[in-house]
Amino acid sequence: MPLNVVKAGQETIAVEVTERFREKTEPFFWPLIGDYPLYDRYIYLVMMADPEREAVYEAAIQRNCRDKVVVDVGTGDTAIWALAAARAGARKVYALEENPKSAARARKVIAEAGFESIIEVLEGRSDTLEVIETADLMISEVIGEIGGSEGTAAVLNDVRNRWLKPDARSIPARCLTWACPVELPDAVMEHPKLELMGRRYVEQIFQLADTPFDLRLTLDNCFPEIESGRLSAPAVMEDLNFGAHCPTDYETTHRFEITKSGRFDGIILWIELFADEIEPGISSMTPGSNWRPVFLPLFSPGAKVAEGDEIVLEWSSRLSEDGHHPDYTAKATLRSESGTHTAALRLPRYGTADDFRQNAFYEKLFPRD
Repeated sequence: MPLNVVKAGQETIAVEVTERFREKTEPFFWPLIGDYPLYDRYIYLVMMADPEREAVYEAAIQRNCRDKVVVDVGTGDTAIWALAAARAGARKVYALEENPKSAARARKVIAEAGFESIIEVLEGRSDTLEVIETADLMISEVIGEIGGSEGTAAVLNDVRNRWLKPDARSIPARCLTWACPVELPDAVMEHPKLELMGRRYVEQIFQLADTPFDLRLTLDNCFPEIESGRLSAPAVMEDLNFGAHCPTDYETTHRFEITKSGRFDGIILWIELFADEIEPGISSMTPGSNWRPVFLPLFSPGAKVAEGDEIVLEWSSRLSEDGHHPDYTAKATLRSESGTHTAALRLPRYGTADDFRQNAFYEKLFPRD
């Protein structure tokens, strides 16, 4: 099985990887790239290759932008939604972008499209930028693979409070994060692997933290197995309504009644995003989405479950030191005829050495030798 290495501060860490770039024959894991300042041309290209997302955003923008003042939060390299708003008849668009390189590329794209008089790119973090004019509509794609993981609540709360008129609308309007206990294929749990391209982003995250730690991970190329491996009905773990204030710190508890026998490996999370009140929701459980489902490997090794058993998931979200991005903790309690079993994971944005190799799953993903 191929092994690779990543640098983490002064350490060199082994990591299991797929044999090929964009492996299509086996499941693989990726870190949650959007939770970190790692956006590059490749990531923007991946985001652009999602026709369902593009269609629902475009339709909502067409309905809501004419003669409006729009603020586009995180416009990115391509200024895709700022340009869509201008083409839909917006009177003025303020495109906010923190990354200087992305802001420069966005200005070039906007100039080439002939919309410099309508779209103004403002460079800097949204909470530090001076408000020029309050807006009728906010467009954003600050949406994580766990809905709020990219700092969604803190960032958009600030934009709503400072940049928007009281009756302003938002695209997207709402984001749900669903949770469900799951059994995954033996190969995934026994031999977890990062996709080859993802290795470099893992190294960048570890370098930012100056230490290795257990990453939040998405799971791709495994959709049928996830669907067939669900052990109960799902529940909404997080509900972000962008027409109002979104909670930044919260705790939730969810009880899942097991509906079929199997092995409890962990919790699968996925988002359902609603561009507005008309467009249908889009799901990260759809193959081809630029968002992917997230796997929380809470029980490793897995635990046998039977119909009627109960799993209680306790989830906590707290703002990290940067005041934007959340740190997470998850605790699962399994109640069955054999007794009560509990496991927990710390999933901060930037972990410490104490947050590394917390269980057998991460020991296999990052083997010691």
